[in-house]
Amino acid sequence: MPREFYDNGKKEEIVKTAMDARLANKTWKQAHDAAAAIGYKGSLQGIIKLIRATEKRKGKTGRKPGRPAGSKNVAKPFAGALPAGSPDASVIAGMVDELVKKRINDAIDRAIAALEGARA
Repeated sequence: MPREFYDNGKKEEIVKTAMDARLANKTWKQAHDAAAAIGYKGSLQGIIKLIRATEKRKGKTGRKPGRPAGSKNVAKPFAGALPAGSPDASVIAGMVDELVKKRINDAIDRAIAALEGARA
């Protein structure tokens, strides 16, 4: 079936008729029947697609990203200081350095012992 093109006036009339039917709590089938009565030749899915496309063009905003208005789950700004009683970053870095040196020295000692055992 060839595609039917409508001029702007006819298209607006079809959309208005179908939208009026939908606003009157009628089904999509009844809205399609009303549009067909004034000259719409497309399918039920076609009228749904036509109406939804015109709704989008009117600037329907939809959902925006982010927290909803009035949400109490708000991100707190960083205070810039560590809480009282927590170790300083340099203290933690020193502890990590000591741990790494200890593990490396242990690994070297095991390797030396293995080499000495192999030589003997």
